[in-house]
Amino acid sequence: MYNYFLKRVKIISFFLLIICAACTNTSEVKSTQTISTPTSQPINQDNTSLKNADYQTVYQDNDFTVREMFLGNVAGWEWEKFVMPKARIPDSIHEFNLGREMVCNSNSQDTYPCKESIELHLDDDTLNTFTLESEYQFGDGKFILKKNQQIIYTGHMNGGIAPPINSLVRYKDDIAFDYTDSNYDGVNPNFWRAYYILIIDGNNTSVIESAFAPNVVNNNLIYFKEEGKKDFLVYNGKEIGSRYDLVFNQLCCWDGPPVQIHGNGKIIDFFAQRDGSWYHIQAGYQN
Repeated sequence: MYNYFLKRVKIISFFLLIICAACTNTSEVKSTQTISTPTSQPINQDNTSLKNADYQTVYQDNDFTVREMFLGNVAGWEWEKFVMPKARIPDSIHEFNLGREMVCNSNSQDTYPCKESIELHLDDDTLNTFTLESEYQFGDGKFILKKNQQIIYTGHMNGGIAPPINSLVRYKDDIAFDYTDSNYDGVNPNFWRAYYILIIDGNNTSVIESAFAPNVVNNNLIYFKEEGKKDFLVYNGKEIGSRYDLVFNQLCCWDGPPVQIHGNGKIIDFFAQRDGSWYHIQAGYQN
């Protein structure tokens, strides 16, 4: 299902944890940050040219369409054979991150010694400043979110083997981001994990459970929802397109081809697996 795969081979996870620890900024404040383990990747097995004609429309509402193209069967670690579809769009709307460059004061007695802020420039030349404050680096543990120094949300995050905040997007004059919570401690065998999207609207907040990867298409929110071990798109509050066994959404410590979820404000572009096969999917306005 979602992009973190804890059931992979323990030996692989061990070496990946060592690699991630070596590239993480050191701090006296303990972080739960480690690294996620790659899974099988899509490949284009015959290396043929990928043209627009190869896409099949699976959903249409006026000019809004969802189209997908078959890429090939699951092929383990053979991602080096992957051929990027020619219709792939650049990722141009994910200009902000939270939880990736937090500054932690190890001598502070504050409940939330780790902090990071981002600024949104508005049309009237003012700013909206969002500040994430947490117990541990990368946002793990108890956290608060402030907007212009006012607390608007409190919660708890635990990314387990990856940063808890995976995707953040500007939504109107505010932000929306997904985050993970879990009981991961590297020891407890009774593991659980939950995914949320937090949406800011003025000084109000709303949370969507079992959801990830918020994006914007034509100024409207589009995101993935998990239900019954399937992932699907939701746009304007309505399910659209096909359901998938897996949507690739891994960001941390990935050295394979750039197959993460992309968005440009008109289209969301991603790779997903269904019934043992991989597809390239685009949802939005092609013209």
